[in-house]
Amino acid sequence: MFDLGFASVCNGFSAFVDLLTEIISTPLAESGLGIAAKDLAETIVFAIKGFKEIARDGADMRRMIGVQVAIVAAAIGREG
Repeated sequence: MFDLGFASVCNGFSAFVDLLTEIISTPLAESGLGIAAKDLAETIVFAIKGFKEIARDGADMRRMIGVQVAIVAAAIGREG
């Protein structure tokens, strides 16, 4: 369930944003992109929400997430 009208869903998204922020903070700062870690984390999380809306199936969603991870990893200088 991805309905942001539910507090539990919002809490889950917030927790995921916090986790990603922690993971990407150092490499993102070292990348020189000038993007706040929380902003990037929110972009990643809500893009995944969008993928759910258009993915044909689970494999398609995993493919899109993999592409997103590869792009972010390349941008911050890490292998995906």
